[in-house]
Amino acid sequence: MKKIIIICLLFLSGCASMNTMMVNPATNETQPCHAWGFGLIGVPVALVAHNNCVNKFKEAGYVPADEIKISTK
Repeated sequence: MKKIIIICLLFLSGCASMNTMMVNPATNETQPCHAWGFGLIGVPVALVAHNNCVNKFKEAGYVPADEIKISTK
């Protein structure tokens, strides 16, 4: 019985932490999108919150910082 409880607790635990820096290419202004959560409910909530943030800034003309090409002159 003790093993079943431990396995259930491990299944229900878990964590997610997402961070994306958004950059406006026209103004070089940056905005962070970050969310975290743990457990069976917290992880999906964090994923949805992070995706909503990224999509909101994409609609405003921002792009993820890792997609910006840095030109060397």
